[in-house]
Amino acid sequence: MKNMAGVMKAVSNRDGTALASMAQPKPAVNAQPSREATAFFNDLFQQLSVVFPAMQIHIKTQSDLDELRKQWITAFKESGISSKAQVEAGMRKARQSESPYLPSPGQFIAWCHEQTAIMVGLPDPEEVMKEFRRYCQDKSLYDSPEAFPWSGDIMYWMCTEMRSAMIERNMTTQEVEKLADRLLKSWVSRLKGGEKIPKPVILITHESTPSTPEKAKEGLALLKATLKAKK
Repeated sequence: MKNMAGVMKAVSNRDGTALASMAQPKPAVNAQPSREATAFFNDLFQQLSVVFPAMQIHIKTQSDLDELRKQWITAFKESGISSKAQVEAGMRKARQSESPYLPSPGQFIAWCHEQTAIMVGLPDPEEVMKEFRRYCQDKSLYDSPEAFPWSGDIMYWMCTEMRSAMIERNMTTQEVEKLADRLLKSWVSRLKGGEKIPKPVILITHESTPSTPEKAKEGLALLKATLKAKK
């Protein structure tokens, strides 16, 4: 059996093919996960069992462990979790959890992506949605999106795109939240590729339209009505 160092080296080098191969169907004569996959996830589950002591409730037999490992392997492959840094990011979030129960593969993967975004200087999904709501509520008080007091340049690009999509597609709150997650993942890839977050730049001269408290209230009412649509 290859040692764990070899496995983690492949993961650290972001060898997506190596992790992806762990979830590939095997011939009938060898339907078990690969040795690399078994070693990798045995190590991960050992860490998780310390953080989530109630995990043993789900693992009573070797068959239970094998099935759990199979599901996590498949989930990692489908979600693009292919580096040691991503898994360690997920574990940092896991250690902050107050629940004693093992999270689902989907929840752990969400933690991996969320923490990866933070590692490259991006906000978390909750911060994005908070800024988005503030923008939708107060945008009518400013002459243009570029004049809005954004908490960061990335918020300008994300929130303006989210609002345009929300209006054009009549999106619900849940759909907007999912869009925010997708945009964060996209920006993570772009920043890792060397791209920089550009500054908001006014490309077109905007006419100044005096605003009033009444107009601001109308904007907030429109936002609330739109976010409640199709609930």
